[in-house]
Amino acid sequence: FCIKYSMFSLAYLVLILNALNQLSSGLDTCSGFPCKWTVNNYQLDLTPFQFIGVNLTTTDNIGNKYYFTPCNNLLYGSTYYQYMAVKVSPQEVPTYLAQRSTSNTIPSVSLDSNNQPIWNFTYTNNFTVEYICNYNLGPDTYMELTNVLEIFPGSYVFRISSYYICDNVTITNDIAADACMWYDDTDTYLLDLSPLFATAISSGSYYLYVCQNAYRRTGSYCPGQGCCAMYGYSSSAYGLNTPDIKPSYDVANSEWTFEYPRTKTTTFTLKWRCDPTVTTYSVVTAGSSSMTVRTQYACPQDLRCIFDDPNSDSQLDLSGLSGTDIRYIDSDNLMYSFEYSVCQNNLLCNNNATAAMAIRWNINELECDPYLAKWDGFNGYDISYDVGMKQWKFTYYNGEFCESLQKDTMFNVYWTCDQTVSDYVVTDVETIEECAYAMYIASSYAC
Repeated sequence: FCIKYSMFSLAYLVLILNALNQLSSGLDTCSGFPCKWTVNNYQLDLTPFQFIGVNLTTTDNIGNKYYFTPCNNLLYGSTYYQYMAVKVSPQEVPTYLAQRSTSNTIPSVSLDSNNQPIWNFTYTNNFTVEYICNYNLGPDTYMELTNVLEIFPGSYVFRISSYYICDNVTITNDIAADACMWYDDTDTYLLDLSPLFATAISSGSYYLYVCQNAYRRTGSYCPGQGCCAMYGYSSSAYGLNTPDIKPSYDVANSEWTFEYPRTKTTTFTLKWRCDPTVTTYSVVTAGSSSMTVRTQYACPQDLRCIFDDPNSDSQLDLSGLSGTDIRYIDSDNLMYSFEYSVCQNNLLCNNNATAAMAIRWNINELECDPYLAKWDGFNGYDISYDVGMKQWKFTYYNGEFCESLQKDTMFNVYWTCDQTVSDYVVTDVETIEECAYAMYIASSYAC
């Protein structure tokens, strides 16, 4: 994405220019650089990659690095990357090979041995780009900078391979959806922000465009970007997009963190915090170096809710209930309800500062009293299975700190097989002892 003191935008991948029309009213958008060509009945449409920030890279055998992005200029933060193609020596000395402008470079087309088009763009006397069809890359690899040829000193040919260059290949809307989805490092959790695609999130003078670039028309420009709305400030913009950046996920706090390089020595931190009560989004903080946004869409989709008994071959698969909020009012004390979110931290405590898996809710005070446990993936609990009773027992030791006992609150969950219960029924809750609680659930999932 792009950050300016007056606005910033997140570009991870986007689909088509028309999506800009979805941004909030008042934004001054334009079509950017030409990115679609027709030659001899062949058509090359790189429009879907217009705002990708596909910063393609390769390194030669002596350590020179080459950077390239289609249809725009590179989106790195350092000022010398405001070019379409750059060579950087091992000593970090840049050589600017080409800079994209609004004037259209008309390509020529030849055919390879499979009658697939080879698109040739000559941007300067010393810089040429060839786009080559490669079916083997498949649709999941957008583009590759497969080769850099130095024809003679100072004159280069960049060869770009892509499945999408091949004739009769169509780019679908799935790309836009995939652009707003990320997995954690263990592929256990999924962050899906696609419901917020192209949403303009603002706080004061700061603007975030989810999975989308916004382009400024006049004044100082975001590196490599063609045009977008101006909000009256003229201080320098920072190009932050690096497409390979993946978020880290803090399971205990249900928070996703992106670290985008703003310059060679500084970063911009973007946090998406789970808050099931926020149906769209709510900005917590915003500044020139960080932003935190709360939304229900940051609540992780746990891709695994499957448990194995360490002492047998038995397995409990609760994937069908993952994220379900189970509630039960304590019949012995009607001022409390017990709530349990299966395999997720969907419940909020301490003025929304703590996301928890299980809580005891004080109905009169409208506050947790206390939170009983946090979902920490496949850590932080004991598990056992009683074969005779067909009952699973989970014991969590990471609840709210209990001052009187000077230890964390303990929470037990019992899942008992009952073929007559399609989803679940809470059969009982109890206070085992001070700062120790239990919930009993009957379910066909436990069979």
